Amino acid sequence: MKKNRHGFTLIETLLVSSFVIGTLVYLFVQFSNIKTVYDTSFKKDMIPDLYYVHNINMYLSKTNKESVIANLQQNNYVEISDCTFTEDSYCTKLMEMAGVKQAIVVQDNLTALQSELRSTTPNPFSETMYQYILNLSTYQLNQYRVIVEFKNGSVASLLL
Repeated sequence: MKKNRHGFTLIETLLVSSFVIGTLVYLFVQFSNIKTVYDTSFKKDMIPDLYYVHNINMYLSKTNKESVIANLQQNNYVEISDCTFTEDSYCTKLMEMAGVKQAIVVQDNLTALQSELRSTTPNPFSETMYQYILNLSTYQLNQYRVIVEFKNGSVASLLL
């Protein structure tokens, strides 16, 4: 006499299916997290962007670095992308050629700026630049840093 095993096969199929679906959902979540981190890190400190920031640093060092630094004594950051600190047309051409959306000079000790950004609404920066500033590490107390956001959405910074 044959036994009826259809109920056991149905339960076994449901258990294996739920295990496979659970594993696939877990893998999907992990890969989406990895892709998000990759996309975020891909927009930070890319080589061509660092080259443009280096050029901006060189320009500031040769022109009005002292006036920009003097403004930092009163503010946590100084906006330089609009070139109001100089009357030189080269600054405008440099920012235009580099595709600069926003450029600022800050003290390398970013704790004051980071705490101001956390408490200020509305945020004066885009979300990309805001997150970049919050995640920057500080090393030097008496140094200055140029942080630049480009029109393509990438961000880079170098010590001045």
